[in-house]
Amino acid sequence: MLYFRLGFRNLWRNPVRSLISIAGIAGSVFLCCYLANIKIANHQKMIQNGVEGGPGHLALYHPDWLTEREVDNLIPVAEAIRITDSLKHLSKRTAFRLYIPALAQSPRNSEGVVVMGMELEKEILKHPLLKKKVLIKGTWHSLSGKQDALIGEALAKKLGLDIGKKFVLMVQDKHNEINSQLFRIRGIFQTGLKDMDNNTVILPLNNAQSLLRSENEIHEASILLKDINDLPESLKTARSLKDVSSVHPWNEAIPQLLAIISLDRINGMVMAMVLFLIVGIGTVNALCMSVMERTREFGVMRAIGTRQEKISLMILMEGIVLSLIGIASGLFACILLSLYTQKYGIDLSSQIKNIEAGNILLEPIIYSGWNFNAMGWISLIMLGLGIFGSLYPVFLATRVSPSEAMR
Repeated sequence: MLYFRLGFRNLWRNPVRSLISIAGIAGSVFLCCYLANIKIANHQKMIQNGVEGGPGHLALYHPDWLTEREVDNLIPVAEAIRITDSLKHLSKRTAFRLYIPALAQSPRNSEGVVVMGMELEKEILKHPLLKKKVLIKGTWHSLSGKQDALIGEALAKKLGLDIGKKFVLMVQDKHNEINSQLFRIRGIFQTGLKDMDNNTVILPLNNAQSLLRSENEIHEASILLKDINDLPESLKTARSLKDVSSVHPWNEAIPQLLAIISLDRINGMVMAMVLFLIVGIGTVNALCMSVMERTREFGVMRAIGTRQEKISLMILMEGIVLSLIGIASGLFACILLSLYTQKYGIDLSSQIKNIEAGNILLEPIIYSGWNFNAMGWISLIMLGLGIFGSLYPVFLATRVSPSEAMR
């Protein structure tokens, strides 16, 4: 405790230098911890949007679908029902889908498109593509006829189409035969995702099955769980019941999302390392200056019999106190701002409309969560840097000769 008090007192011999060093440590701790809190909330939101708008937490596919995505990579609806029914107690929502490459033709133009066959009665207002604000023309509930379709806003412009207009979809069905059907536009959507708005047509699942001539087959069975922690149990159960299909967790079904999250984490680690290096150099510099200014003092202490170990401990404690004050200040600022942005967020909608990452749409409001693991490690690393940064000043102080210092 004595050396702790001495270390605290010695820091204020030059308060400006000490405050600058503390501010550097506090700023680095604050920035690293706050960004870690933002990243964990952002990653959770990306995963949530990815699974809700895609394969769910768990997805059933033909064994070759993820590598080939051929139109005939289908699985039986009966098997999908059997597996999804076994997970009803764990699942929040299930959905069956088809994805069909097609040619959309209108009197004005023709475009290559992807036809999404969806269970609209289950997914309307729940799937990110079928939220209320996404539909800019028409109504969801008008999709009752066999020829009804939804179309992306940019695609509608390319084809020169509007609500009530007709167009033809031409596909190669699962028997490798050409099938053409006439559809009428009942709704136009605008998601903000370039690929979706430019080349997507949405049909009720039964209409898409008729177009592909695969009435009892689908490409994807999506299972959205109530709790992501139930994924291991659900995966084990589904794989024990599968026959024709293969079962994949979300990170295998949408590997691009996992890659984006991993890359973002690496970028955060690189930035933290740079900040740690700068802070480490600053700490060494501050303590070295303090030692050089007190050369005579250390010489007198050596002359009256003070052991080198005690001088070393005193300087080491200065580095520890400097780090602790900086760490505590940075954590306090981080906690205050995180509490605010966890509830209210940072609204960037005036600067940007939407953020697209890996074909996933994120709202331009940044929220924070709590990454206590990262906050703990950042604090420990910063404390370690303070201790490590004190070693060279300790070396300088113990090399002081009493006779030379008092000349």
